Amino acid sequence: MKNSIELEIYTPSKKYFSGSIAFLSVQSDNFRLGITPNHSPLISTIKISELEIKMINNEIFHYAT
Repeated sequence: MKNSIELEIYTPSKKYFSGSIAFLSVQSDNFRLGITPNHSPLISTIKISELEIKMINNEIFHYAT
């Protein structure tokens, strides 16, 4: 089992983020999604909201989506 998620974030002009993370949280149309390593495959829309990323070293970053 993996203990991290490989995440890439792209903007229209460039790759904004690429790295291993421990947790991702984002707002879907119906509820807040919390994604951890080994999460079941998922396809969902997301709303304009806050994206929270927890790094492997427990640092937390917040982005707008």
